[in-house]
Amino acid sequence: MKEYKNTSPVFADAIQIVETTDPAHADNINMAPTQLLQNTLSNRGLIEKMLAYSYDSDRGRVVNLLPFNFDNGKLTVPEGMGSFEDGSLVLEVAI
Repeated sequence: MKEYKNTSPVFADAIQIVETTDPAHADNINMAPTQLLQNTLSNRGLIEKMLAYSYDSDRGRVVNLLPFNFDNGKLTVPEGMGSFEDGSLVLEVAI
């Protein structure tokens, strides 16, 4: 086996899956998992970019103010800035 890496993944809305009539060649077998990994890497890249930004409705613009972290696939939020409730991120309001 070899390690698969992709430094510029592309998200796809659909994946190719193996059918019973397809030959059991590694290119066919690996196609769906490879695309799913690309989708995951693409989503992770977008999430990492979004974590550093927030929309300020008072100023009507995006501002950089959220020091969230996304290490090892886990989102962490600094204490007092937000929390997770029922699978949703709830941000604290600072006035």
